[in-house]
Order: sequence, then structure tokens, then C-alpha cells
Amino acid sequence: MTKISVIIPVYNKEKYIEACLKSVDKQTFKDFEVLIIDDGSTDRSKQIIDCFITNRPRYTLLNGKHNGVAEARNIGLKNATGEWVTFIDADDWIEDDYLETLYSEQNEADLVVSGLLEFNNGKYTTSVEIDDSRLRFPTQESISQIFSYKWYPIFSIAVTKLYLRKIIEDHQIYFEKQQYGEDSLFVIEYLKFTNNIKTLSYSGYVNRIIKGTLSHQFRDDVWQVTLEQTKRINLNWNLDYSQEWQYMYCRSIKLALLNARGDWHQFRNQIKEIVHDDDFNKIQKSSFERKSDAVILFLLSHKFWHLLFLVYRIKF
Repeated sequence: MTKISVIIPVYNKEKYIEACLKSVDKQTFKDFEVLIIDDGSTDRSKQIIDCFITNRPRYTLLNGKHNGVAEARNIGLKNATGEWVTFIDADDWIEDDYLETLYSEQNEADLVVSGLLEFNNGKYTTSVEIDDSRLRFPTQESISQIFSYKWYPIFSIAVTKLYLRKIIEDHQIYFEKQQYGEDSLFVIEYLKFTNNIKTLSYSGYVNRIIKGTLSHQFRDDVWQVTLEQTKRINLNWNLDYSQEWQYMYCRSIKLALLNARGDWHQFRNQIKEIVHDDDFNKIQKSSFERKSDAVILFLLSHKFWHLLFLVYRIKF
């Protein structure tokens, strides 16, 4: 059996897909297959892929029907044969030792997780840094770590991880098709069936920041989707208004406001939806680990909405 299946969904990434594939091809670890899913690209992505994979038998090009990244990844999962599965976005890349480093730590683990680098305007920054740990899950300690403001940003994305394909297949885990948040819901579902998690301080996955991509466009469902994530986590692991729940709830608020910062009317409508949520009054009575959360809640509850809008416009 192949050790690792690398799944790469592609839609109109002609500027970046070759660099992504070259980074995979240079891996020091060699026992892997690559499943590339072209989701109906209208640019030269497919031609570039076809040219690249010629005489590279471990690469397979599959065709999607422009149903989105969730369905493209699901096609990859259905065709994967590896013991482990990892995802790479077509505009990102991985360091030469990425697969080897993650695989070398998989012993007795159900999930291997690394940190993340961001590449923005020609500069590298460490976006999310986690510690070297072996976590028994779910324990109170591991739940507190994973759903903390320091670690959850890395646990809310599908990339930077090795997943056991057997767990995915046995429990029929798949990506839900929606505009926003399919990564988080997939990881949350997978976590339900894990007992041992290995986290690495190593950051060998590079996320290319591109303005104007889907993650930077306004969506009207961000508040509801992120709130649903919080509810699922609470249902599975009983956060019950703990500090972790406070962080998750405030995270939902901040993501919703960040999403709506481009237009005052959208921003105001988003606030109205937030302040009418049943849990909003409960969280106002909480004490916060992060002062920024307390400030945002104060501005919301005291209706300093224009000031909050200006803060988001200037800062973000």
C-alpha cells in the first residue's frame, strides 16, 4: 500500500499550480501518490498539469464538474489508496522535507499536525506555530489546547495534516459542500474518531496569500457557519461556556465582522444578527483571556458600531 495520498484540488490556478507540483515532486519522501482534481478550470491549469504529469506515473489527473473545492477533495478521497491522506491547495507549496517530517512522526498517531508559514508580498511569516506534543484525545488538557486561540487556527484548516484514510473511510467522513467553513467541519468530524494526535513545531507548509481569492470575498453565511462549528464542538466535547467556548464564540463574531468590513450596511446587518443571538448576552458576562475580545464585545453591546466599523476598516 502507498504510504501517503496527496490530494490537490485545482480551479483556475495557472499562475501557481506548476510551483505547487514541483514542490511535491522534490520531496525527500518518495512513497506517495498525487491525486490532482481539476474542477473545470477555464484557464490553462489543465494543460499545465497534463504536461507536468507526463512520464510521472505516481500522478493522476481527475476531472471535477466545477462543484467547488469540497467536492473536488471528496473525489480525491474516493480515489485515494494511501495509508495516510494529506491535502495541498493549488496556490500553496510544501518544503522538500514536508512529507518525510510528518510521516516520521506518525507512529501510534491518528492525526499528525504541523505549523503553517504564510507568504505575502514576497515575505515569509509564521502564521500559526504549535508545540511538539503527543496528545491523548479527548482529555480536558488536549481539548483546552486544540480549541484555544493559539492552536485552533491550525486545527480549523484541512491542510498541514496527515489523516488516516481508514478512519475517513470507516466513518464516512467527507467535506460538506458550502461557501465557507468546510475545512473546519471536516476536521471537527475527524477529531471525533481520534485518540492520539501528534503536533509538530515544524512549519513546512507555505500558504500563499492572494488578495481577491474566495477567502477574501464577502459571504452572507459566515456568522451562521462559524456558529454552527462552535455548536458542533460544544456538542461533541461539552465546552459548556468554558474559556474555550468563549474563544470559539468570539472567533465567530470576529470572522463575521471581518467578512463584512467592506460595506457599512453589510457590517451593520451582520452586527444585528450577532447581538440577537441567544448566547450573546451570556458571553457579555464572561471574563476574557484576550483584551481584544473584551473590547469588541464592549463596542457591540454599547452600540459603538460605527467606531467598530472604522477599527475593522483601518486595522484589516
